[in-house]
Amino acid sequence: MIDKKLKPQQIKTFKQREEEVLKADEDGFIDIRNIEWFADEIFAAGDKAWGLEILRKIEDFAENFYDLEGVMDRLDKLNEKDRLLTLIKKAEPLIEKEDYGVSGCYLSSANYMVSIDEKYARELYAKSKEKAVDFNEFNSLADAIADDNYLGDKKNGLKIHLQSIALIDHKDHHNQLSQSAQVVKSLIGLGEISEESEKVNFNDSINILTDYRKKNNL
Repeated sequence: MIDKKLKPQQIKTFKQREEEVLKADEDGFIDIRNIEWFADEIFAAGDKAWGLEILRKIEDFAENFYDLEGVMDRLDKLNEKDRLLTLIKKAEPLIEKEDYGVSGCYLSSANYMVSIDEKYARELYAKSKEKAVDFNEFNSLADAIADDNYLGDKKNGLKIHLQSIALIDHKDHHNQLSQSAQVVKSLIGLGEISEESEKVNFNDSINILTDYRKKNNL
């Protein structure tokens, strides 16, 4: 994105809008999503510097990690690596204050960081694993770690997938089927299960995974 000089009328209109989106309502609430969308309009108009400044203002209003995820996503897409690194480090202390999804917050941060600072990303992945408590968290983490678009660590990805297997919900058949299918798909991708299994019916996932566990003494 190349900064483009805005026309006087555009500047006037955007300044008025900026005052509106940054103003708290009668209850003292400031809608961060509106600020993000306003920044998107500024970017679309061609003024990257102004758009980035609008995103920076969100940091002043953010009360939790989730308030900053939209900013992180935009900085990532804009390839603003230094800004993103600084923001992730600033946001990390907020993660432990979350009531839910702590593992996912660390995972999201790690995914953003892996192409910028792999050492730091690995630290965040480790924290994600430490805080993971259920199947979905372990499964998402394993997929990301093994994904070539992120860490590409197949060995450790597999280890975490094997941990997720023990957390599959056997009390609810629908959940068991869905979760088994997810693991089977991942294990096929990792070469742990024959590619011929790609052709099997979704409903066969439980049996396929059961056979895999017996074969590997899991």
